[in-house]
Amino acid sequence: MSYSGVAAYRPAVTFEERSWDFQIPDIVRPLATITVCDLAIIARRMGMQWKDFRPVDGILRAEGRGHIITSTLVKSLGLLVQYNYNGPPPHLSIRLPGRYIPLEESDALGFGIITGEGSILEQNPPISTIQEIITTLNLLDQSGWCAVRMKELARRDPGYSIPLADLVSMIMEISRLRGTNLVHVPAPSNNMNGFSVSPYGRRAFWALLEDCVSNGRYHHGPQTEAVLQATRQFINNHPEWAERELDPDNQHSTDYLDLVHDYFDQTSRWYRTIIDFHKINRNFISAYLRFCVFCQNDQNVLVAENSDYEAEMKRYFELWPLILNDMRAQLF
Repeated sequence: MSYSGVAAYRPAVTFEERSWDFQIPDIVRPLATITVCDLAIIARRMGMQWKDFRPVDGILRAEGRGHIITSTLVKSLGLLVQYNYNGPPPHLSIRLPGRYIPLEESDALGFGIITGEGSILEQNPPISTIQEIITTLNLLDQSGWCAVRMKELARRDPGYSIPLADLVSMIMEISRLRGTNLVHVPAPSNNMNGFSVSPYGRRAFWALLEDCVSNGRYHHGPQTEAVLQATRQFINNHPEWAERELDPDNQHSTDYLDLVHDYFDQTSRWYRTIIDFHKINRNFISAYLRFCVFCQNDQNVLVAENSDYEAEMKRYFELWPLILNDMRAQLF
């Protein structure tokens, strides 16, 4: 299998036909072996969801896109895994929705693990549970304030969870194969809301940025102008960026996705030219968490489902002077 502009990817599984017709009945026929790690990842990449994943107890079950994996604990053999397929013919199954980007970073997200950008995280923390989120907050905000705040909110409402989509997008490198139109990654947490994953949120961001630059009230540099030009290009030429939700069948323009990829790489290269950018990066994430996510009135600025993104973005821009002052205080 190969894609235009992408190196050919060889299949991970090869099939060999063997006959046991003349095998002595008393002889146990050998079974294929696989590690639990590989099995977990393969199931994810095939579009399955783990309904039950307790390998220590001998219990495994995954379903999705016509595939089914079950397990049985067999004496003298151990954990025996069975695979069945009851979906459409294989040549049609590739059209089913739910195909994930086949990269290690995407695999990790499926198990609640963020593969962080090196300047922010020296380890890859999990964020699938409240306790894991608190631990990760301690890594991102070394003041400890956000972790304490999270504990308070979780104590008041055990079902509470902060929105993590924008934070994950700030921390991670881009996870995508150039030349493909695959866009789906597994959700690492149960609250993956945020303006960056909504076309309406991105449109609100563009509108506020346009206003800030055009009204002359704020001083801005060439990079802000470059970001504005990029958003204008998306607004004018690619409606999927700010006008409609992502197609569940992954039918996106490869040109559009490659353009997003290009802008990410271009911005990353510029960002790494900044003196002390590692420290600035960490300080920004810390300030963002304290000012934009955890607020004095227990409300999140960039959160909830069906939210008023225009109001949230306005508040976000109002907080920028506080964020910048906080970053300056930490640098000097």
